Amino acid sequence: MSNGNKEFYFILNAVKVLQNHDLFKGEVRLISVATTDIVPQGDVPVLKVETPLFKGVRSGDFLPLGTAGKLLYTSPERPKFLNWSMWVIEDDSDIRDTAKAIDEAMASDEFKGLETAVKAALASNPAALATEAIVVAAAKLIAKVAMKNKNDQIGVIDTTFVHKIHNIDDFAVSGEPCGDARLAYTLKYI
Repeated sequence: MSNGNKEFYFILNAVKVLQNHDLFKGEVRLISVATTDIVPQGDVPVLKVETPLFKGVRSGDFLPLGTAGKLLYTSPERPKFLNWSMWVIEDDSDIRDTAKAIDEAMASDEFKGLETAVKAALASNPAALATEAIVVAAAKLIAKVAMKNKNDQIGVIDTTFVHKIHNIDDFAVSGEPCGDARLAYTLKYI
């Protein structure tokens, strides 16, 4: 059910780190997991995962997402809902070790089981609540692995956007509390 040239975008516009849990500059990692009611075709994962790392972040800094922001999810159709979970962590570990651990978590049988559970939930009941707990579990699994080596949680957000309630054709939030961080994000269907 393609809608010509229209596409759906979920963009993280800004993240301000109020407290980076480090004495000076530190590394901050985002762990974002999103899914919708749209089941992708082929080998495309149903859980969209982004784990960018930002170096040299001080308390009070905005993460350098660029003028366009960070694209977290896109689809050729407007979804009925979007489930999203994001962890913001202060990353003390060796960057290569964390990246390898995240890759291993995403390749694990546990993560693959969560992917299968999302597909099954969407096939049997394409409702937002059917996948919400699975998205949260996937984000927690990745965050648990990433937070080894004494990494600190800065903030967590778990939320669901429902088109009929939030009008996700054009929905923007600024200053959303997320622990020791504040977020700004946009959902657009253009």
